[in-house]
Amino acid sequence: MAVKGEAVTAAPPTENQWRRLLIRLAFGWQMALDGVMANRLRSVITVVGVMIGVGSIVSLMAIGEGARLAVVQQFEALGTNVIRIESHHRRALFTHEDAYELVDRVDGVEAAMPVLKARALVKWRRTVQRDTPILGVTEAFPYIRDHELAAGRFFGHLHVDRRLRVAVVGWNLVDRLFGGRNPVGQRIYIGGERFSVIGVLKPKGAGLADDIDDRILIPVTAAQRLTTSLRVNEIWAKASSREAVDVAVVQISRIYRLKFNLRPTGEGQEEEPGGEDPGFPGGPEPPWIYDPWGLSDLVSVEPPRPMTGAGGRPLVVSVTSLNELVQEADQANRIL
Repeated sequence: MAVKGEAVTAAPPTENQWRRLLIRLAFGWQMALDGVMANRLRSVITVVGVMIGVGSIVSLMAIGEGARLAVVQQFEALGTNVIRIESHHRRALFTHEDAYELVDRVDGVEAAMPVLKARALVKWRRTVQRDTPILGVTEAFPYIRDHELAAGRFFGHLHVDRRLRVAVVGWNLVDRLFGGRNPVGQRIYIGGERFSVIGVLKPKGAGLADDIDDRILIPVTAAQRLTTSLRVNEIWAKASSREAVDVAVVQISRIYRLKFNLRPTGEGQEEEPGGEDPGFPGGPEPPWIYDPWGLSDLVSVEPPRPMTGAGGRPLVVSVTSLNELVQEADQANRIL
């Protein structure tokens, strides 16, 4: 009988109770083993079916997670808090001032640079590489794209300001163009003009960071002189934080909407409905091909990449947050 105020504790199991429990467990295992041995074929088929089911689920989850991480890694290799302003029509090509003004006019933007994409014939001694991707950038590239160098140094503001012919090569070109030799200090010919190699980028991996491992980086002013193009087709900007990216995207969209007389869409900016192409702003369109020696593949500027927005209408300018692309890709892969 329990007395009020006293704690009641259960008595520990006795030796007989432990013996009965072990006998029950042994008897249960014996019955299960007898059942399996009596129906061997059915038991084997059941075990194989369970193994296939579990293996299929694990494989599908592993493939999905691997695909998600690969896509996220591909976007993150482009840099963090990066905003990409891209022209998709010749009526909306950018100038240097468009890039530099973003730092002063847009809250949260710490750095911005014009980008000129081209392709050229590259030669080092007897090695010739045709249609090599060339990227004209400024000294802000390593900071904006979070990209370090494996050897040498990156060009500075003086190189860009004076249009000096210097180059930084991607990792894959060390073997492909230089045969594994140290390219720093070597002289190469890009589009018939001699450039000095001053650095090598660290590898990002195949297909990552817009195939930066296969590109040659030169000052954007030298790229403009090489291609005789006064304008650029992209601007890359970097915000101070993830929170500042969304605000900066809205402000940049408004700036170029007014500049090129565009109307907003859900994905960027597109042409005014019913509007006619006003032609190249500020004068005649520059030639897309520069060919002083009569070779059509010597140097060529990559034309604007066509892109459609909501309703299938062609976009003129797109303002994209790479952080948003990472989140969308991650979410889509998780759903799959």
